[in-house]
Amino acid sequence: MHNMYFKSTEHLCFTQVEDSRRKTAVVLVLPQTQTQSDPWFYALGVIKFWPAWRKYAFFPNQDTLYDKACLETIGDVLDELTAAWREGLKTRKG
Repeated sequence: MHNMYFKSTEHLCFTQVEDSRRKTAVVLVLPQTQTQSDPWFYALGVIKFWPAWRKYAFFPNQDTLYDKACLETIGDVLDELTAAWREGLKTRKG
């Protein structure tokens, strides 16, 4: 993924972090109220590619809690990132 991913909702913020060692995006999931502080400290979890499933997955941090709306939002982001990854495969294969 060449473009940096960013999405903001009422309660969550999703921001891609730089990691030159990875071919796929790593996206922090943050509470909307903590986007300006140290993002790694306040991260609710990380979204990254899971090769065994050939799609993006959410890795929640310990002792984090989510309601249905937040989980649906996270699921939507997983779908967006996976769709972009699959589209990139088509482009690379020609």
